[in-house]
Amino acid sequence: VISGSVALLDETQDAMVRRVDAIYDTTSEVLQQAAHERITTLHAAQRRAEMTLAKAGRDDR
Repeated sequence: VISGSVALLDETQDAMVRRVDAIYDTTSEVLQQAAHERITTLHAAQRRAEMTLAKAGRDDR
């Protein structure tokens, strides 16, 4: 009975570890995608700001 219980606990622990690993992998992918999207948005905003400043500089002449 004890060895069966230990085996069941081992299986349960292994399943939990696999589940946590899967959650970590999914979370990591989601965070990486969100970071990439944010960086892309910030780069676009920076380019727009640079173009606006360049245009303002031309308009001042």
